[in-house]
Amino acid sequence: MRKLRIIAMTMAVCMLFTTMVYAGSFDDVIMSVIEERDTIDESCEDESQQLANGAYRTVDLLYILCRMNDRKGVYAEATENIYNNLFAIDETANGSASQAANGFYRAFELAHILANELDTYKVYSSRIADLYNGFVEGDLVQTTVYEQQAVSTYQLVYMLSIIASELDADGSYTRYIANTVDTMDTVNITCVGAGQQLANGLYRVVDMLYLIASELDVNGAETEMIDKVVDSLEKNNAEIRSAARQQVNGSYRAVELLSLIGLLMGE
Repeated sequence: MRKLRIIAMTMAVCMLFTTMVYAGSFDDVIMSVIEERDTIDESCEDESQQLANGAYRTVDLLYILCRMNDRKGVYAEATENIYNNLFAIDETANGSASQAANGFYRAFELAHILANELDTYKVYSSRIADLYNGFVEGDLVQTTVYEQQAVSTYQLVYMLSIIASELDADGSYTRYIANTVDTMDTVNITCVGAGQQLANGLYRVVDMLYLIASELDVNGAETEMIDKVVDSLEKNNAEIRSAARQQVNGSYRAVELLSLIGLLMGE
C-alpha cells in the first residue's frame, strides 16, 4: 500500500504548538490538528491511508496533552524523543500500513508519558510500568505490521483505562472503565484476524476517551460535542460493511475526542 506523505504538515503543527506555548494558548493548535486531518483526508486514496492519517493525528494530540500536563518539564525530553521517532521511523516506512503501526506505537508511548504525568501520588506507577514493560516485551513476538497495529491499540486501551482511573476522583466511573476493557476482551474472542482486532481496539479507544472527556467536562460545557462524536461513531458503524472502514471510523472519532479532551484540559 502506497505511503502517504503526511509528515511535513505534522512538523508544521509542532512549530505552531511551540508558538502557542509561549502565548499561553492551546486551543488554536488543537483545532489545527483537526483541520490537518480533514485536509489530508481529501488526498487519501483508500482506508489504509486514512488509518495512517488518523494514527498520526492521534500522536499529534497526545503529544500536545503531554506537553500541556508537564508543567515542570519532567518528561519533556522523553516526550520530544517519542515525537521525533515518529518522524524518523516514517522515513523508512514502506507503506501506509507501516505508518499506521508507527503511529499507534507512538500513541501508546505518549499515553504512557501522560499516565505518569497524571499519577501525582504514584498510586498507579506499578501498573503503568508493568503495562509498558509488557508492551515492549510483546513487540518482540509480533510478526506483521497488522499485528503490531492491533496489539499496540489494545495496549493503548489499557493505558487509557489507567488515565481514566486517575481522573476518576470519586470512583463514579470505575464500573464503566472496567466494562470497556471487558468488552474489548470479549469481542476479541470473536475477531477473525488482526483487522477485526484493530477495529475492536479503536472502538474501545473511543469508548475510553469518551469516559475521560466526560470526567473532565465537570461543567458540561462540551457534553453536546462529546455525545455528538459517539453518535457519529454509532451512525457510521451502522452503514459500514468492512473492518477497514470501522478502523477509519474509530481512528477519526478518537482524534475528535482527543481534541475535546485537550480543550477541556486547557480550561
